[in-house]
This record gives sequence, structure tokens and C-alpha cells, in this order.
Amino acid sequence: MSTFVLFETTDRAVSSTPTFFTIDVANDPNVQNPPQSWSVRVWSTVGIHIAVNGQAATVDDFPIAAGLHGEELHVPAGAVFSVIKQDGEADGRVWATRVKRKGA
Repeated sequence: MSTFVLFETTDRAVSSTPTFFTIDVANDPNVQNPPQSWSVRVWSTVGIHIAVNGQAATVDDFPIAAGLHGEELHVPAGAVFSVIKQDGEADGRVWATRVKRKGA
């Protein structure tokens, strides 16, 4: 079982209207280091679709099931997230957390 260290968390309401948000996933302040992807764990109280490219999420975007385990995504620095609920789901909440595996 992996252990994670939490760095930054945000939460939003999720409905059939796309919700946009960002979390602190900036590039390394040392400009000589290359841009990197960050591990972000996303979970919600309802099934959702998520886009991380700044576009409004649609039912064609990546699905994430409701529940406490969520999904670990690798997103580029500065990513803009958008989520909508899956068809047939009630409105709910979504959380996104920048994470690092403990000991990594």
C-alpha cells in the first residue's frame, strides 16, 4: 500500500455544468530544471468526468468513479482542471490533492 504526503488540496461542487479549478502545481522555481508532471489524486462523492487541459469537461473525458480511493493523475505544471458529474449522478463534491509518494 502506498503512503502519500499531501501538499495542496482544493475542493469544489460538481454538477452537470463544468467547474474549473487549479491547484498549486507550478514548475520548479529553478528555471534550469525542466518542467515536470505532478501526481494529483482526485476523488469525489459522485462519478465524474475530468479534463486537465483547460477545456470544459464533457462526458467524453476521463471518468473517475465515486469513492475514497479516487484516481491518481499525472498532470503538467499549471494544469487547469474541469469536472462534470457523470450522467445519472446527483450533484456532489470533488477534491484534488497534489501528492508525493512517501520516501520518493
